[in-house]
Amino acid sequence: MTLVAGCYERFIFGFDLPSDTSKAQDLAKRFAYPGHQGAVKCLTAGGTFVVSGGADDQLHIYDTQGQKDLGFLMNPGEGAISAVALYVPSGVGAPTHLFSGGADGTLAVWSAGRSWDCLKVMTGHRKEITSLSIHPSGKLGLSTSRDSTLRVWDLVKGRCSYHHILEAIADVVAFSPSGSLYALVAGSKVTIHKIGKEAGLLGELVHSRRVLCMAWNTDDVLLTGTEAGSIHAWDVNSSTQICEKVKAHQTRLRGLTVTAQTAAQPASSVVHVQSPVLEKQTQSTVASAASDGLVKMWHFSPDKQDGALQIVSEVSTGARLTCLGLVHPQPSMLQTGKQPGKANRQRHKQMLKTSAGQVKKQTRKAAAADVESRQPVLPKPDLKKVGVAKNGVVDFTVDAQHVMQTNKKSVGR
Repeated sequence: MTLVAGCYERFIFGFDLPSDTSKAQDLAKRFAYPGHQGAVKCLTAGGTFVVSGGADDQLHIYDTQGQKDLGFLMNPGEGAISAVALYVPSGVGAPTHLFSGGADGTLAVWSAGRSWDCLKVMTGHRKEITSLSIHPSGKLGLSTSRDSTLRVWDLVKGRCSYHHILEAIADVVAFSPSGSLYALVAGSKVTIHKIGKEAGLLGELVHSRRVLCMAWNTDDVLLTGTEAGSIHAWDVNSSTQICEKVKAHQTRLRGLTVTAQTAAQPASSVVHVQSPVLEKQTQSTVASAASDGLVKMWHFSPDKQDGALQIVSEVSTGARLTCLGLVHPQPSMLQTGKQPGKANRQRHKQMLKTSAGQVKKQTRKAAAADVESRQPVLPKPDLKKVGVAKNGVVDFTVDAQHVMQTNKKSVGR
């Protein structure tokens, strides 16, 4: 696996993670790309691709397996790229779509992997988009904005199906791994919401300082990072704090990600179990990044009261970090059940050539002007094209009208 981080100084850093992340080992620097001409504001990873958005109105695309900078795409809207998300269907190693939010409030949808064409630009937000999250089914998307709204996007029809006015600007939104929940960050409060037929507010996680980032460990445990440099772990079912690592960093946290999970320890070795839910939780390795330029690795044991977060390693980038992501290793951009062989390597090489060519083509175009006339967002997936069996693995089961059936409790303060 490769850990990637962006910074104000326009670089994208890559670090190789050791196979056993639970032991203290140094993080080996793999690459450093000076891709942008301004600050890197956000990044996302899918397959072997990393896409970063910058203050220079550009999306930069990198292939971490071949360690190549494939080029850049221009924002079809106006202003900086403030949020990005790659969608990788379940069971498929290659991303199929890229989503980017801009400072003007527009949400652009691109094809990804084989080509990088702008499919549609959706409007709705009046100010900068602060965060994006795509449901695991690929059917729904959530976005937050500085206009204090949360929007639900129907990605099959390519339009906004619902919007909710918040009491405060939301900075981050993220679906849980299964897609049955989503978390919303507004200031120092994180609200957990159910989706589906039982949609509603599940609970509130209140912090003493502003929350800047978060990461789901499982559907039951959420990790949050604050401007004070502390890391918190929460049981979302009971809205109780599992543990807090005060001053995990000396400056504000800018990114959290779960890099690996292992089976939980036997009950005899557990120090203290705070809830029945935690008895089933797995141990994890968590990465954090902060404005002080440090990237740290932590061993997280949610079933322990004391020492639930133990530092494993750290590395200094010497830059002011803004975002953090994780690239999972993939032998081929089209995942198969077989071991990687000559055919897979050739296929991956051909995909990179195609991707690089499409990026250059988009660069010359400098974003098409007639975006409204483009094809709908996420047409019915061609499962053969993305290497999925005919019976399919993408489960489009979530109904858009049930996502925001929230009760009358406040979503943010």
